[in-house]
Amino acid sequence: MQQLTLQFDGYANETRTVDVKAPVRKSEQVVNLVKVWVRAHQEQLECYVGGPVVLVVCFALYYLASVLEGGAL
Repeated sequence: MQQLTLQFDGYANETRTVDVKAPVRKSEQVVNLVKVWVRAHQEQLECYVGGPVVLVVCFALYYLASVLEGGAL
């Protein structure tokens, strides 16, 4: 059986700093970008998201009424 030896010459003395808050800042930038986009397209979102939501709620109520009546399952 052979052994594999890895050599890291010159890397042992390197120190790297890790910015632990970088992902938090990036996620805040993404959230702010989404907020700006939503504000700019609010009327379109009301039409394209609100309509299907109302449709799903109505379907759920219709299904609930049929289950309570005993005819769905």
